[in-house]
Amino acid sequence: MLLVSIALVALPAQGLGAAYPVATLEGAVEQQRCMTRYTVSSADPLAKIASFYRDQAAAAQVPLLGDSDSKFSKYRTLVFVRQPRFLEMVLTRKNGRTTVRVAYHLTIPPGCN
Repeated sequence: MLLVSIALVALPAQGLGAAYPVATLEGAVEQQRCMTRYTVSSADPLAKIASFYRDQAAAAQVPLLGDSDSKFSKYRTLVFVRQPRFLEMVLTRKNGRTTVRVAYHLTIPPGCN
């Protein structure tokens, strides 16, 4: 049996890792292993929310590593990395809502490589 330690944490109010401002937090913000993870949803279009996170990363000078862009109309992934900062998200659009699963770290936590 694999036991995973999950701690509840607070999100930054602004900057890298902050939640999309016009969204509902879906569940708790969790610290799992080396990442902080949360999910939000909004009625805003997928592209608008992706632009928010792209702007957030650019302001923090964390470059885009990968973007599935518009290959799929209802699904998009974004990854930004400049060690030690990392931000990854999966955006999906269904039934008029965009859901965003976010994982990030601003520093490399002890025990993580």
